[in-house]
Amino acid sequence: MMVNSRNLLREVFVEVEEWLKVYQAVTLTAKGKESSYWMIVVGFLFTNCFLMAPLAVLFISYAPWKARLAGTTLGIIGLFACICWLVSQRWAAKEISHWRNLLCSLEGQFAGGEFHRITGKLLNGEEVCISGAAWKHDDWYPEVERLSWFDRISPEPLIGLLPVVFLGGWLAVAIASWVV
Repeated sequence: MMVNSRNLLREVFVEVEEWLKVYQAVTLTAKGKESSYWMIVVGFLFTNCFLMAPLAVLFISYAPWKARLAGTTLGIIGLFACICWLVSQRWAAKEISHWRNLLCSLEGQFAGGEFHRITGKLLNGEEVCISGAAWKHDDWYPEVERLSWFDRISPEPLIGLLPVVFLGGWLAVAIASWVV
């Protein structure tokens, strides 16, 4: 009887260890996807800002007909960069969403595992307990924190709107050089 219980206990520990290895691998992959998303945002933002420098010099120092052709060329390059930015950022956001959902479902396998699921609850506007307190009635009390709807929805759409804004700007540069 003692040997069977030891074998059973050993099997349980091996299974838990394997689950933890899977969880760690998925967490590292999700971290990599998240960092690649931000590298895409920063890289294309830098690219667009880098394209604006010659544009400013161009309109200040060159004749209108030379500036028109170069402005149109820079506008088209900027449009192409923004389209690539939109596509790659959308693809990276889908990847992040997939890995976040996988992490949350893996946490469902563990009793009381609330590492990534609590962040999802917070971003969905559900009440979560935080490790903080508020001073009430001359004593500290645990507090439940809730994000407003604007705080929950503002970061992702604003970051997703950034390439659209630059796309509109580059389109305006390409068209304005012929209209003015």
